[in-house]
Amino acid sequence: MAFETMMRQALAGQEYFSDPLFGYADLNDPLFERLKQVVSPDHLSPRDVLGCRYKQPAQQGTVVVWILPIVRETILANRKEQLYPSRAWARTRHYGEQVNQQLRHKAEAFFADAGEQSAAPLLLEKWQADYERFTSNWSERHAAFVAGMGSFGLSDAFISDAGVSHRIGSVVTSARLPVTPRHTDDPYHRCLFKHDGSCGLCITRCPVQAISDQGHDKSACHDYSRNEINPRCNASFGVDISGCGLCTTAVPCERKPPRFKGERVKGTVD
Repeated sequence: MAFETMMRQALAGQEYFSDPLFGYADLNDPLFERLKQVVSPDHLSPRDVLGCRYKQPAQQGTVVVWILPIVRETILANRKEQLYPSRAWARTRHYGEQVNQQLRHKAEAFFADAGEQSAAPLLLEKWQADYERFTSNWSERHAAFVAGMGSFGLSDAFISDAGVSHRIGSVVTSARLPVTPRHTDDPYHRCLFKHDGSCGLCITRCPVQAISDQGHDKSACHDYSRNEINPRCNASFGVDISGCGLCTTAVPCERKPPRFKGERVKGTVD
């Protein structure tokens, strides 16, 4: 597909990510409306996204999602850490996400140049993250789920075919593209802990116990990143944000989905 070729060419020469993965969801997939209940009442639908740019937003189209797997060397460096991210991880969080932001611009332009409506949600003035409720009005992880690219883990990380060590991007377009099959609506289909309690290593990887058998304490996670990691690491690593990533490395799902016996029962997003 020409779009995927363009995106791979745009990634040439950068040091942060390996070959990307792509997923495609129908603009009218009913799960997008469910996200107003699951994520936030103000979560945008794909048509809402196009409506931010166009007076008459398209009624048909596609949500295109890409996953950028973090390179193995960076993952191995972060495996060794116990309190703070490695330099390579922090630079991927900062500079790698700048690469991802450039990809959002390029994806938007690709479809616009083809005469289609096109909007990358995270480039919209209306996009916002709420750090009191720890939600946003467009979740690229949830868009990846709708596009059939994987499911969530106990830590809220997204378990893709390339595991959980990655960045995600998305664009909404009026172009009608072949949809990626979604084989399950169970949001935790790939999580070993949710499956049979046999894992939970992400719990032990968190230095502030922000992950437990009850799930992910986003407030504790955010406070540690903002008040402990960033002041200690940003200047020495030469970044504005260091991230953490400890719970997404040295775990079975860091670079691929975990394996388990048996089939999961199809569930719902809740």
